[in-house]
Amino acid sequence: TSTPPPVFIPSATPAPSLTPIPAQPTNTPIPAPTNTPLPAPTNTPLPPPSNTPIPAPTNTPEVIPTSTTIPFFPSDTPTSTPEDVNLQPANN
Repeated sequence: TSTPPPVFIPSATPAPSLTPIPAQPTNTPIPAPTNTPLPAPTNTPLPPPSNTPIPAPTNTPEVIPTSTTIPFFPSDTPTSTPEDVNLQPANN
C-alpha cells in the first residue's frame, strides 16, 4: 500500500512582509597608494684600505735570568737563648 502524499494545509498566519534589503553600500574606491620611489642609496665608495705593512715582530731573545745564588751571610752574633746565658761563665 502506498502512503498518500501529505496534504499541504495553508497556515492561517499571514506571510511576513518582506522588508526590502537595503542597497549595497556605495563602494568608495580605495585610493591607489602613491608609490613614492625610494631614493637611490648614495653609494659612497669606501676609501681604499691603506695597506700599511704590519711591522715584523722584532724577535728579541728572551732574557733568561741568571740564577744568582743568594749569598748566605752567617750572622756574626749568635742567637743566645736564656739557657745559653746561664751556661756562660760569669765574668768576675
